[in-house]
Amino acid sequence: MSWHFPYHNLIIVSVVALFYARIINYLLVVDDTTQYQLMLNGQTCKLKEAGFIRWIKYKCYGFGGIFGVNTKNEITKRNSIRKDHALTVFLHAVICCLIYEALGHNIISFWAAILYAVNPINHQTAIWSNGRRYALNIILVLVMLMLPKPFGVLAWLCTPILHLTAVFAPLMLGWKYALIIPAAGAIAWYWQWNDYKMRLATQKTQEMLKYTPKRIIPSVKLFGFYFIRSFWPGRVMMVYPHLYFWGLTKEGTQDAHRLNLSFWKGVLAILLVVAGLFYFKGQNLLYFVFAVLSIVQWCGFLTVTQHSCDRYIATATPFMMYLGSSLLFTSFGAGALPIILFFAGLYISELNVVMRMYKSIISFHEYENFFYPSNIVSRGCMVHGMMAEKQPLIAWYEMQTALRYHPYDMRMNILAAEISLVMADKKMAQHHLNIAMQGCYDGQWDSQKPCFDEIQRRIKAPTVFPNETKGKNKYSPADEDAKHKEMAVA
Repeated sequence: MSWHFPYHNLIIVSVVALFYARIINYLLVVDDTTQYQLMLNGQTCKLKEAGFIRWIKYKCYGFGGIFGVNTKNEITKRNSIRKDHALTVFLHAVICCLIYEALGHNIISFWAAILYAVNPINHQTAIWSNGRRYALNIILVLVMLMLPKPFGVLAWLCTPILHLTAVFAPLMLGWKYALIIPAAGAIAWYWQWNDYKMRLATQKTQEMLKYTPKRIIPSVKLFGFYFIRSFWPGRVMMVYPHLYFWGLTKEGTQDAHRLNLSFWKGVLAILLVVAGLFYFKGQNLLYFVFAVLSIVQWCGFLTVTQHSCDRYIATATPFMMYLGSSLLFTSFGAGALPIILFFAGLYISELNVVMRMYKSIISFHEYENFFYPSNIVSRGCMVHGMMAEKQPLIAWYEMQTALRYHPYDMRMNILAAEISLVMADKKMAQHHLNIAMQGCYDGQWDSQKPCFDEIQRRIKAPTVFPNETKGKNKYSPADEDAKHKEMAVA
């Protein structure tokens, strides 16, 4: 089916601008704020010192890599953020136009591009600066399809340098191109192996280090989570409760192995895949196989990554949108348009909600905590931020909320002990430290023991007040604690 419209790309770009132009005035959120602060401190990555690959990764990763930060005054700093967000919007528009051009230049690929443009599952590549490398991989894959065979492979060979989201992309050039997929492994081993080893060294739990037959259950759950959300995203977040504590706590691992609704969603997704393998033919079958494999690789086999993360399936999403559009037009003809518009409306409604998360670091945590009240990652970050701003009472309020959901969590109780020390309540600090040690995550005692020992040392050490000479303690420990409590009340 061929449908050439003279202003198709203009329409696509207009849709992107309509819904995403607002992010140009947004501030920075997680990871981007860290990169921004490093740049303000003068830390940059120089080509001669880092080498070409690390330099290009620095330029592609996160905030400020391309434009940097103009630190002349507050206005120039703010404009640096605006330029970086504008680049993110531009890359998203490029992806949408490439979907139309590379996947057929017809009515099917046009509506696939529109659906992709507003699909909230892409929030981490279309809004978040740190997701830019995933967006670049999508561009490289689509360029690969546009170039004459076998020259498209040259574009694909660049993808493992950025991330491993496009490992199976050569399959879309034909089955015989599967033979070059090991080249991605070789490139990834050369450029990513040290990073992988560093991450693997932090993974101590036997649940994640050994793939036993029971591990198939959480893998099925993850497949269902990713596959269904690629076309029916629902509420999108940066950190999901889905399998978060798998491999960390005994309860979390037991829940991961439970045959609950998440498992049956995974079974449903597998049945849909089997049906798709019989239904799709020719090039569409290759697209479908690539999308499925791109999802499977993130289903608990690599144990050094976040379990549930939207950006991991970013490269599969354009092809899921195309296959959905193709299925609807093939089955219903012109009647497919109302169904597509229904999905577009659904996506837009969810997109407008998730946009709020990226306005600032405060709105980010408010969004995460509102839709996932027991989110220990977001609440932990808020506590760190309040402590950095020397606001221990506000930090304690957040901590009390977190402890209502996770009273025995190691990370939350370590932070509670830290806050208690700042507020001079050593008895409470000891209480939370004991809980943290008893609830230490599976396999992480050795790595956390230095932290436990340091907090214990600070609890036992006598406090020296600012107006006192170090080494001279005028009070007994009981008097010191009483004075600290008086100061905290004041």
